[in-house]
Amino acid sequence: MEFYFDETSIFPYFNQEPINTSALDSIIKALEKASSCAVVNMHVLEDFYSTTHEGVAVSNLIYDHYENGDVRDLIRRLEYIINQSTTLPPIESNDSWAIAYLKQETKGCLVSTTTPEDEDWWTPARMLYVSTADEIPRAARKYYVQEAIEEAKFTEYSELMFDSIYFHEPADKIKNLGISFASDIGTVVKHLGYLNDHVISDFSTSANDRERSSKAGNKGVNISPESNNTRRDRSAMSQRDVTIFGETISCEWHTKIWPTRGRIHFYPWAFNNAVLAEKIGRKVVIGIMCRHL
Repeated sequence: MEFYFDETSIFPYFNQEPINTSALDSIIKALEKASSCAVVNMHVLEDFYSTTHEGVAVSNLIYDHYENGDVRDLIRRLEYIINQSTTLPPIESNDSWAIAYLKQETKGCLVSTTTPEDEDWWTPARMLYVSTADEIPRAARKYYVQEAIEEAKFTEYSELMFDSIYFHEPADKIKNLGISFASDIGTVVKHLGYLNDHVISDFSTSANDRERSSKAGNKGVNISPESNNTRRDRSAMSQRDVTIFGETISCEWHTKIWPTRGRIHFYPWAFNNAVLAEKIGRKVVIGIMCRHL
């Protein structure tokens, strides 16, 4: 997955007094999040510090603020990202080099503080834009589905697509859902995306199970707990139990890819368990993926 960092979008911050450290921190966090994933190839401009901005050498523009401790920490983080990234030579263009390359390659993800999505050259079906770390999982999910990435790479991409999910059942177990990967992967990604982005908030603000199911349904995802009959069957309910870090939890809630197959069993309350909260934080647990229990 190709990411292009539009360095020109951050230069104005270094011309401000005081420097907007919060805005710089936000874009650097986006770069860090993307760069940390093995499936991402982050591109930056070759000889980044040798370029100029409004007639001022970028090295001076940035390092003139090095005595400011807060800014120095941001510069060091930016340096690390640049040193770990793939460099590309500048090309002749009236655009920033990152936009020029994106136009040339016709696909990829632009990391910038300024959106180009209203521009005539922008192709939503092939191009992505992020300015914060929170936007990256959605962008990665869109890319994975649109580019029809092979099933074998699903686990690798899951780290980027679903950053708020803890896969107790390994991500590659989607093969156990009893679905067609080619035709149903968009639905699977949508369901996991809902769990990643919304389920904890929806469950925390709902008065009962019906309201929880309704909120998911309004977002296009079918979820439910087990029926009363199943809940009364101790043996059946034990099949929904998983043990993580010595803690046994019940993953009775599940999404339904199809009415009779494709079940993703999850547990959204791990953050209420002291042991699990310490180990995985505020993540949703995917406990079981199967055709049907």
